[in-house]
Amino acid sequence: MANFIIRGMETTWPGVPFSTLQAFEPVPNSHIAIWRTHDPIANLYLRMHLTMLQRITAIDRLYQFDLDDGTMGALFDYLPASSRLLSDLDNYLRILCGTKYRLICPWRVARHEDAEKDLQSCIAMDEQMIEFYRDRAKQGKPIPREVMERLRAENLKYKEVLYETMAVTEGDNAATPAAKDGATYIVQEHEK
Repeated sequence: MANFIIRGMETTWPGVPFSTLQAFEPVPNSHIAIWRTHDPIANLYLRMHLTMLQRITAIDRLYQFDLDDGTMGALFDYLPASSRLLSDLDNYLRILCGTKYRLICPWRVARHEDAEKDLQSCIAMDEQMIEFYRDRAKQGKPIPREVMERLRAENLKYKEVLYETMAVTEGDNAATPAAKDGATYIVQEHEK
């Protein structure tokens, strides 16, 4: 497992040597697929499937490699707005390898974890604010209501941004709201 910094965020790449990551130079839409199956036909199919995704320009910079114990891996940049092709790849990996596979976008996972930490800090700040107001009220020095409401509104606005970030990066490779909008737009344009 290697760690690599992308846009100031530390990402974790399970099963990939650091030298491979340095050569590949991952970006935010870089994905990793790692699988293990002892069926040579399944391995051939998965490698060909990735090659065909590159051929139709759904993925870019495909780099396939072998690891120990018959484990195979691939690094690639995913280009389309919709995550449908990734869902298909995920299904094929699951069918052919059972639980012995992983398909993730490490930058999205790291961003989701970062937003979760910020949200927990925000919730703790809410609790501290409530305690502070209660203590002030008990001492007979209440804080004006408009000040309290303004602070709560600012905190709520920040929470909404965090919830949105978490929804966009939810899961390892699930469709984001923006991707779904892009897919809807493509379908609408195709229907015209």
